[in-house]
Amino acid sequence: MAPLAHITHVLPHRTRIRIPEKRRDAGYFASLVNAFDALPGIEGIKVNALTASLLLNHQSLSAERIGEFAEQQGLFRITPQRDQSQGDDDHQQVVPLSVRLTGGLQVLDDQIRAHTGGQLDFWGVIFLLMVGLSISQMVKGNIFAPASTLLWYALATFGGSQQAGRSVS
Repeated sequence: MAPLAHITHVLPHRTRIRIPEKRRDAGYFASLVNAFDALPGIEGIKVNALTASLLLNHQSLSAERIGEFAEQQGLFRITPQRDQSQGDDDHQQVVPLSVRLTGGLQVLDDQIRAHTGGQLDFWGVIFLLMVGLSISQMVKGNIFAPASTLLWYALATFGGSQQAGRSVS
């Protein structure tokens, strides 16, 4: 029997689905990428087995059409998300703050890439912003920042760019 799934959010051209019973099953989520790649209208697929998440970027597919396709392929069956206020927290999903934050940054990164035709991403914007701020400070005569601040910014920028290169597409 196909696992149960629920839609966690729907935006224009973007649908996120969670399949809690398949959490940490990397093979299952890899198979979702292959299966949904065959659905006309799908423009991008991102999966995260750790959070049991499937993110579909699409042209104009309805949640119902996505659900029908998944059920026809035996991938999962979409059900309404259960109400957490009714107790029954045996399978309650806890998503760490870092995962929620990086998910938000990923949305911002996707929007920047879409608006710039893929020529600029989130870390490119941060880089340009930092260069602009540094030029502004130089013009004011503030040439050197504390070494700890410079080191922190360098590490943060490097770490962010490394994380961006590791996202699952």
